Amino acid sequence: MATPPTPPTPPLPPLPPTPAPDRPAPETPAGTPGARRWLLLGARGVLLAWAAFWAWFIGMHFVSEGASALLPGGSILAGILVVAMVPWRWPRAGGLLALGAAAGAAAYFQHPGAWTLLAAPAAAAGLMLLASGVGRGARA
Repeated sequence: MATPPTPPTPPLPPLPPTPAPDRPAPETPAGTPGARRWLLLGARGVLLAWAAFWAWFIGMHFVSEGASALLPGGSILAGILVVAMVPWRWPRAGGLLALGAAAGAAAYFQHPGAWTLLAAPAAAAGLMLLASGVGRGARA
C-alpha cells in the first residue's frame, strides 16, 4: 500500500518590523555614553583629590619651612594644578599630560612612596581619560 502524498505546509506569516533602536549597540562597555561619562567624571575626581592632597602637603611644608620652600613647592604645585585642570577643557590631551606627568614623576623619584602618592593617581586618571574616548569626536 502506498501512502498518499502530504499536502505542502502553508508559508508562515511575515514577522512584524522591529523598531529601530535609538542608537546602535555598543561594541564595548566603555562605548556607551553613560560609561564614558563615568570614566570622565571619575578621572576628574581622582585628579582633583590628587591636586588637593598635594596643595595641602605643599602648604604645610611652606608653613613649617618658611619662604625657602616657596619656589620649589610652588613650581611643583603649579605643574600639578595644570595637570589637574587641563582635562576639564581637553580630556584627551589631559590624559596624555597626566600619563606624561606620571612617567616623569616615576622616573625622577625613585621611591615606592612617591610612586604611590605622585605617579599612580596621575597614571590612573590618565588611563581613565583616554579610555573615556572623549575628545575624539565622542561626547560624554
